[in-house]
Amino acid sequence: MSGPAPTPPEPRLTREQRRERRAHELEQRERDKAAKKAARLAKRKEDPRLAGIGRALTLIGHLGLIALLSAWFTFISPPEVLPRVLPLVLLVGPLLIPLRGTLNGRRYTHQWVGFMASVYFAGGIDAWANPRPGDMWLGMLLTLLSLALFVGSVMVARYTPSPVTPLQEGEPSPGQDPSGGSERRW
Repeated sequence: MSGPAPTPPEPRLTREQRRERRAHELEQRERDKAAKKAARLAKRKEDPRLAGIGRALTLIGHLGLIALLSAWFTFISPPEVLPRVLPLVLLVGPLLIPLRGTLNGRRYTHQWVGFMASVYFAGGIDAWANPRPGDMWLGMLLTLLSLALFVGSVMVARYTPSPVTPLQEGEPSPGQDPSGGSERRW
């Protein structure tokens, strides 16, 4: 009764061979990681109908916030101590920066405009909870419009396709030097 033949021990590798093996393993890991990410992004549920609903919510929230804040601080309840232009510049000005990207339906703009909505949401909650006489409805409307902007931008970012470019054989990994050398050190 004989068992399997014992495997001969591997020959000892030189330092250079170990370095090459590690570099190859790292490269393979990076390639696998990029392939997994590409597969995960490709699995993303793309739904043009939901993206359209999100786009409509985003535009309603964005344009509604600009109109509400402009009317609020110009006609409805202008500030008593400050000049009217100061709250307009501070509150409406930041909304004008991403307006072009939102109107053109750029996915990246929708991704980060949701962060802006949180500032207006907090302002709306504050104006709703601590109103000046007769201004409670303005705070409620500001909260609802900022919520529409946030939900709509999340829907657009979630349900629109993203460009996926998987690594081709022979292309450098994201952290690798394009000349084929070792990993970049920042």
